[in-house]
Amino acid sequence: MIGNNSKVINEIESLQKKCAQKTEVVLSLSKELSVTQSEVNKWKAIAENFERNLAQVEFSLQTLTKADVKDLRSDCKVLRQKIARYEVETFYKIGDAQENYDTREGAKDMPKSIAINDSNIFIENLEKLTNKNSQLQKDLQALLCEKEELICDRDSLNRKIERLSQELTYLLNGDSNRIIDDIDGLIAENRYLKAQLKNAEEETGLTRATLKKYHKMIKNKIKVSLTDNATKSNGNRISAYDAEQIHKVIGSKALDLSNCDYSSLMELLLDLCNDRQIALAHQRNSNKILGERIVELDAKILHMNCTEKSPSRLSPRSPFTHADVGIQYDFQDLQNV
Repeated sequence: MIGNNSKVINEIESLQKKCAQKTEVVLSLSKELSVTQSEVNKWKAIAENFERNLAQVEFSLQTLTKADVKDLRSDCKVLRQKIARYEVETFYKIGDAQENYDTREGAKDMPKSIAINDSNIFIENLEKLTNKNSQLQKDLQALLCEKEELICDRDSLNRKIERLSQELTYLLNGDSNRIIDDIDGLIAENRYLKAQLKNAEEETGLTRATLKKYHKMIKNKIKVSLTDNATKSNGNRISAYDAEQIHKVIGSKALDLSNCDYSSLMELLLDLCNDRQIALAHQRNSNKILGERIVELDAKILHMNCTEKSPSRLSPRSPFTHADVGIQYDFQDLQNV
């Protein structure tokens, strides 16, 4: 029992020693922590001071650069004024020197080399000034032309604005001087006329192409006929056929046709088929335009019936009685072939 108590006492003493050591370590760590915290605060203050100084330096540099730019601009302006003044003074000096040179031209005591050098310098300066003057005159003329064009455009726009404002006042007030009652009808009619104009342009292009093609065919036919007349003495052989002769040539069994004749017939048939296809495409286009016009008019009539308006408000300038746009082709020749 006494031995156990002594062991417990020894353990308690060792634990007390360890606890004293731990407390010393904790105290030393707390001291180091306080020191490091103070250093951190110190470095933070230094960093804030450095940032503040950097911002002040940047602001001072910006102000200095702005002041330098202003000074440079003012210096450039002063230098330009000095240069212009110097050019004017040199111009007047050159004129005076030229006059003095003309007056002293017959003087014998003036050295020839100096006179020649001065005259060359004066002539060069005078040529430079004349070139500058001509360039300035050209620039001034171009500016005047641009000004006149802008004035004309401005006047035309003002006139358009006045007309539009006048028509708007007529429409809003219900005046009898207004252009037309039905603006939608006018827009639809404008679309229809644009489509017709486009269709007519396509027609002209196709007719020009066909004319060129037939012109080439006529030239080739004339050349072939001349060569046949020069080389063949047995008789004239038909080298090209028109649309009326194709049926007769194919139907007659008495004629002895060669490969050249059959090839010419095939070329002519192909040309006729191409022409008919072009005509059909053009007719489809015109029918499409007419269909769009009919749809627009039907929609307009339905809208007017729904709003209980009178049918007299339709545009009297575009009555839809019958419309036939495009080229009507006779397919009798093709059927006969």
